[in-house]
Amino acid sequence: MHKLTQHQEDVADEVLSNLRTHKTALLSGISGVGKTTTTEYIVSKYQRARKQVWLAATTHKALEVLSKMMPSVNSTRISTLHSFLNMIPDKSGPNRPMIVNPRGQTKFITLLVVDEYSMMTKDVIDALNDYRMMHDVDVLFVGDASQLILSKNDVDTLELDDKTSYLTEVMRQGRFSDIAIYSKMVSAFILGMGPEPIVPYGDEIIKYTD
Repeated sequence: MHKLTQHQEDVADEVLSNLRTHKTALLSGISGVGKTTTTEYIVSKYQRARKQVWLAATTHKALEVLSKMMPSVNSTRISTLHSFLNMIPDKSGPNRPMIVNPRGQTKFITLLVVDEYSMMTKDVIDALNDYRMMHDVDVLFVGDASQLILSKNDVDTLELDDKTSYLTEVMRQGRFSDIAIYSKMVSAFILGMGPEPIVPYGDEIIKYTD
């Protein structure tokens, strides 16, 4: 497992505190800030306490990436979130929405990690909330809060506003590279601590929210 920076360790401790207090936490950050490394550290804390962990991703591609990037926790059970929740297409519905299979096997675990949570759909959120109501489980959401595909009302049912921890230090670029500087500006904007980043492009000015 990679050694965490002080910033990553501080954020991980904040996430663990939220999980202990609220049983829910969101680890958010843009690409390159070390979300996977920090998640691996958090998972290892549960495993050392002999607690059952399940890694779930919202897409098969995200699942493949997750399994490759977290080698030290590959012994942990891992699947798509749909599979974890026993979700199947509703053949009777006009648009074949996903529903929970009542015959599916219930998973009893201590920590559920949901990677790429920003790709969750409303039916999955509803199924996950039902699961959380019926089982005593900690849920760690991981992803980029700025890339949500759902409406705020749907996301609000996860109750993450006061349980969100942000990684802001870019690790894959030099500290003073253009990408690193822009990434810090984006993080500050998302946190409400700075103006919206803009980038000159030819004769135009491109805003972050464009």
